[in-house]
Amino acid sequence: MTLSQHYHAAQSLSPKAARLAARLLDGAPDIPFEWRLSLRMALLERGRTAASFTTTDLAPISSDEVDSPRAEPRPQDQARRFVLAVQGDSSSQG
Repeated sequence: MTLSQHYHAAQSLSPKAARLAARLLDGAPDIPFEWRLSLRMALLERGRTAASFTTTDLAPISSDEVDSPRAEPRPQDQARRFVLAVQGDSSSQG
């Protein structure tokens, strides 16, 4: 995916997932600065209406939990998958 496609994907995340993804993106130095800056702005705009984080929202997520099927993905799952997709695509661009 291109940066533009990731930007649109950021806009489709739930507001809470967008806020979580912005935090995860900040801790991903392997993503080019330009991508992090652009996507962070999109994520923060999308997450503007999110409720405050709870302790459950900020709890670590094991990779087994992310891969388990759910009726509706949790914001943590959405955020982690988004950042992993960006990491994979940004490394292939550089």
